Amino acid sequence: MNSRRRLRPLLGTFVEIGIHHDAVGGDAAINRAYEGIALIQSLMSFHDPASDLSRLNNSTGVEMEMHPLTATVLQLALDAGDRSQGLFNCTVGGRLVKDGFLPDHDGRKVLDAGRRDDVTISGCKARLLKPL
Repeated sequence: MNSRRRLRPLLGTFVEIGIHHDAVGGDAAINRAYEGIALIQSLMSFHDPASDLSRLNNSTGVEMEMHPLTATVLQLALDAGDRSQGLFNCTVGGRLVKDGFLPDHDGRKVLDAGRRDDVTISGCKARLLKPL
């Protein structure tokens, strides 16, 4: 059995992918895995002003179309907040920006944190009702 491992910088850290395989195509499988991770990074990175997440953060009050993967992750984050009775809160980015942990892309005033009801999502469309 052959083993392959590769390491690349993604998601603000280093991502290592390793496989054990007997067939041809191991390198292609690793490449596809990295392509998937790179897609997630491009869609949901707070650091990338062009990502779905950043575009949503900069469009308070406007319904925004997003990639199905982004919509799924946002819905899961909101559901986690519901199930944890608010202990998990995906709307705390404003505080993290103010504390210098996340980049301030445009200097606009945002809340330290919001509530689950400050975000609406339907299918692949989401809207922030407050500046989060």
